[in-house]
Amino acid sequence: MSPPPGQGPQITRAEIQAAFRDGLSALKRGRLAEAEQLLLLTLKRDPNHVAARVDLALVYDRRGDLEGALRELRAAARLDGARPRPT
Repeated sequence: MSPPPGQGPQITRAEIQAAFRDGLSALKRGRLAEAEQLLLLTLKRDPNHVAARVDLALVYDRRGDLEGALRELRAAARLDGARPRPT
């Protein structure tokens, strides 16, 4: 069955996490271009993925793009601050 017109295929949570996990692995190996691509894919699929934003900030920082790093860290802080806290 096809998705409704104007909507792409449904992305599962597992697919989002797989892209994030692969991006994190690339970051740990120092493969910054690959990490950036996978983390951006994660964020395209889930713009509220806080950990992907933090790791993307690390990619930008390691490249010397401090503005990009701060932008992602601020976005992560806004998203994290919007989450309900356990009481």
